Amino acid sequence: YESLSERERVEFLESTRLRERDSRFNAYRWDNGWPQTAALCRARMYSLADVVTHVSRHQWDVNRELVPGNHDEEKHVVVYNGIDLIRYSSSPRLLSLATEIRRRYRILDGEQVIFYSGRATEAKGFYDLLDALLLLQEQQPDISYKVMIATKTHGVVDETSRRYPSLRERLIFTPYIEDREELAAHYKLADVLVQPTRGECFNQAIGEALAVGTPTITTNFSGPKEVYVDRGISYGVPVRDPSALAQTLNAVLRHPEDSHEMASRGQIYVATSLSIDRMVDMYTTLYERLLSEKPFPTPATTRPTSTILQDHRYQEALAHLRNGEYRRAGSLVDALSTTFNGDHADAEIRYLRGMLQTLETITHETDPQKRIGNDPNKKKVV
Repeated sequence: YESLSERERVEFLESTRLRERDSRFNAYRWDNGWPQTAALCRARMYSLADVVTHVSRHQWDVNRELVPGNHDEEKHVVVYNGIDLIRYSSSPRLLSLATEIRRRYRILDGEQVIFYSGRATEAKGFYDLLDALLLLQEQQPDISYKVMIATKTHGVVDETSRRYPSLRERLIFTPYIEDREELAAHYKLADVLVQPTRGECFNQAIGEALAVGTPTITTNFSGPKEVYVDRGISYGVPVRDPSALAQTLNAVLRHPEDSHEMASRGQIYVATSLSIDRMVDMYTTLYERLLSEKPFPTPATTRPTSTILQDHRYQEALAHLRNGEYRRAGSLVDALSTTFNGDHADAEIRYLRGMLQTLETITHETDPQKRIGNDPNKKKVV
């Protein structure tokens, strides 16, 4: 991107919707919520990148399905997220802060605390948790507990009160917790963290809770299963199964010694394998390897020598792709590949081939009479 002219930058940003440099991270950010365009953007990023990192093997597997091609083992690397709250695990202030929070929210002695942190959405399994709490309340009325919910999801308090009026007295909604030590204290006061996600790449909250020795419950699915459940450091329940979640909550609250033994193993794993230092070391090693294999060019040598972007066949190939005319686009890409060479041209040709393969996969049609681009009753793939 740094090597492109101003006009080429505008074209690239418009075609991939890559944001300009983000001042918070001193880096470029890409954002596009439309799945088909997102797949195309990823295909282009994959073709241009020397290495693609993923926060879990699950994320890589999902992207492999969404973006065909460009998935050679050497190019893709899994780097688990680092958990920073481990630095508070031995803090003498942590217990006093947790006690202060209990008083702040008027949690009585003897009342156990179930903690939920994150977006209050269906995808995160928030309402699966509430359904499980209804069952727990009905089946185990003798258990005394409160449920702390740390979220910034708009309107969740009113929505929850409307849908679950019988839980109203048990629920404690807290503002989104920005301060890291304060967050660690919330995890510490909890008897269990619950994250009944319906699917995600990693789940930072589970690692944060384990960092201070708090037991966790999540689902047997996606990233959390890979990172936590399969390692025996978090309980796992089936996705969208409030009954199983209620049973596991009952077991954890009634037999805390078993869950704390599991959480202790999790705390060791987070400290040794999910630390910030380990994550930074992995990225540092990755950058050093890349620089040794492909030294960063000086400004004088960063200008691409290829003029493939200015060739009329390149623009025509894009137009054919937008219209669903994949065979014509493929013929032009083949012609371009015989005319241009060099790293820049090769990257653009890989991008076009990746886009062609992705669009054909999405539409599942290559017959000229049935392609989306030729059907006025269907939306075109842009």
